[in-house]
Amino acid sequence: MWCMKEQWRRQNKTSRDWIFVALAMCGLFLGGHQRTFGDELEDFRHVVLDGVNKNLDSIRSFHAHIVEQQASTFATRGKVLEKREFDRAIVFDIPKWRQQVNTTWVNHADGKTYPYSSDTYFDGDQTLRATPQAHSASIEGGNKMESIPTPDLSFGYTFIEWPIASTLQFAKSIELVDDADSGPNRQLVKVVLYPPEHPKWQTILWLDPQAAYLIVKATGFYDDGRPRSARTDTEVIQAGGAWFLTRGHDELWYYEGEIKKTTLSDSWQISLSKVNEPVDPREFDIKLNPGTLLVNNLTGRNTVVGGVASPMPANRNWPFIITVNALIVCAIAGLYLFIRRRKESA
Repeated sequence: MWCMKEQWRRQNKTSRDWIFVALAMCGLFLGGHQRTFGDELEDFRHVVLDGVNKNLDSIRSFHAHIVEQQASTFATRGKVLEKREFDRAIVFDIPKWRQQVNTTWVNHADGKTYPYSSDTYFDGDQTLRATPQAHSASIEGGNKMESIPTPDLSFGYTFIEWPIASTLQFAKSIELVDDADSGPNRQLVKVVLYPPEHPKWQTILWLDPQAAYLIVKATGFYDDGRPRSARTDTEVIQAGGAWFLTRGHDELWYYEGEIKKTTLSDSWQISLSKVNEPVDPREFDIKLNPGTLLVNNLTGRNTVVGGVASPMPANRNWPFIITVNALIVCAIAGLYLFIRRRKESA
């Protein structure tokens, strides 16, 4: 697989290089008008974003088995270690999408591991999410979900707080450079960024132009030059005519005095299958199991699949509302009895 990838890179390297050479050559004059460094930078932005968008648009469906190991350090919670392993089946038919997830979770109360699955569908107007283990489903307006699926699985084009599509505007330089760390005849696009909220913090992203500009390497620095973040140990593959970042390791650091400490350490390995295989038109026809409680937050109604509508509003705070109403009724009844007894004693 690696030899095939390298052969493909070398065959296509020349055409990619010419794109950057052409842009550089027209950097001085275009159409008789003198161009500025800002014009050239904008050209490079368009080249990168065009490659990114073409790759994302080419991804229509896939199955992914993801193994992710994450360590986080919080001042209030100490160190949290978490290993997650789950399967995702995702289909895109813009603006529609469907995501099926199968994984497990640990109940810290009894230490046991339980299965968890969800099936979520966005039809371009509203989102339906079903959780079979809980025998429940909900309907929300708009594209709402705690984890909206993305064709790159939120790895390929995002490095910690830098999603490439929205942050290239902060790039101070974009250039094609030799990458000695990756072997001979390997070139990457180097992007230097400075966040507006911390204008002296520098982040450098290295994008692979032979792999649809995936973020294959990154480093970040505080204003005093000390390392802040890094992406290492990456691997890219081509499947179904699209490019994916299937392995990587992200780290984020902070300092207590001279001591370097890890805030985030995130490693992932992704195995892909059924990439861009033909999709059955019935893929978006989701059937809820009989007995499922469907909470429609648009109409304010609860429905039991195979049963009847409930007059109870679809408000998750209804137990609290019932309790408050009961206390009000009790207070009124108590006041009535108190007044009645006062009258009888008089």
